[in-house]
Amino acid sequence: MGFLTILLHVLLTIGKVLLIILAVVLALLILILCAPFCYRAQVRKDAESFAAGGLVSWLWIVLRVKFGLKEKQTSFEVWFLGIPVMRLLRFIKKKKGGAADGTDEEGRKKPSGKKLFGRGPKKRPPEAETAATQEAAEAETAATQEAAEDAGPQNLLSEEDRNDQLTDEELQKLSSDGQTVQDKTSTGQVQVRPDEALTENSGQSLKQRAARQKKALEKRRAARSRERERRQEARQEARARRKEAQEQKAAARRARAKERRGGGGFGAKLRRAKEKLSSLFEKLRWGWELIHSDMFKGALAVVRKQGIGMLRHIMPRRISGFVRFGFDDPSRTGQVTGIIAMVYPKLPKKLKVQPVFDEKCLDADLTIRGHICLICLLFRGIMILLNKNVRSLIKTIKSAKRT
Repeated sequence: MGFLTILLHVLLTIGKVLLIILAVVLALLILILCAPFCYRAQVRKDAESFAAGGLVSWLWIVLRVKFGLKEKQTSFEVWFLGIPVMRLLRFIKKKKGGAADGTDEEGRKKPSGKKLFGRGPKKRPPEAETAATQEAAEAETAATQEAAEDAGPQNLLSEEDRNDQLTDEELQKLSSDGQTVQDKTSTGQVQVRPDEALTENSGQSLKQRAARQKKALEKRRAARSRERERRQEARQEARARRKEAQEQKAAARRARAKERRGGGGFGAKLRRAKEKLSSLFEKLRWGWELIHSDMFKGALAVVRKQGIGMLRHIMPRRISGFVRFGFDDPSRTGQVTGIIAMVYPKLPKKLKVQPVFDEKCLDADLTIRGHICLICLLFRGIMILLNKNVRSLIKTIKSAKRT
């Protein structure tokens, strides 16, 4: 019963934690969708200079992005919770670069560890090292000799090991004239005399060793021959595949060349041209019918309505400042002024437009402010996608592409 209570308590705690995480995620999502992104831009232009800048912020202090352009020099900075992110990244990169090449932030060479923490271990003089080396060598030689004296005849190689290490030439010498044979070991050269090594058992072991070596040599030769045959077969198969692919490519080239040269004569070419023209006319006719259908008109009306709403939401709310312009030809200045006068009632009240007829100029000082709310754009996009005419139009276009 106690275990079940603990298990339920753990599950309840896990459920609470998951619900808290889900609530936090939903709150952040709602905040991102509902909190507006505010933007502001400023442009200044005169006869000598040009400068422009902008600022985008979300929840004022949470996220701010600032950019600027002045005399062909650009600047960009991002603040997150009041922390300049780009400046911090540049500082970290500069610090890492200085640490990598052994310099500090100002480019000066860093002091070494020996100067900071002492001189380190003292080096022994060469005479002391030489004497110590000689003493170690003499001690090792003496230990080796004592071990050899203690071992006595037991230090000799066993009969089987000696027989395994003998070569064919040495075996022949042993069996023929009984001369001294030198056996190579890891510790040095060991001399084996005929009266000590050649016995009946040793002769049999020599023969067995020779037979084993011969058998192993035959196995290695057979394996090498099989490997050579396998590689040769693989090369032949690859050569055959390459040859077949080349033949297929050549046949395809010949077929294309034949089709270009004639391929059935003038009648076949004319028939293909007619088919292409008929398919083109069929597509044009299908598009014309689609444009004049009620489905397309209804979808276009919805897209136009919601799209205009999106543009109105994105466009700046306040525009203030002045624009002064003029051309070399006063008549052109008058024409542009007439066009502006047609839309002047729709222009912001704080925006002043001043035409200049006696000189060529372009001066401006504009400030633009507005905001964008993601939930409004999302709502209008969903309204477009939920319209039945839009969905039918999308399905029709997809089916036409498949065919």
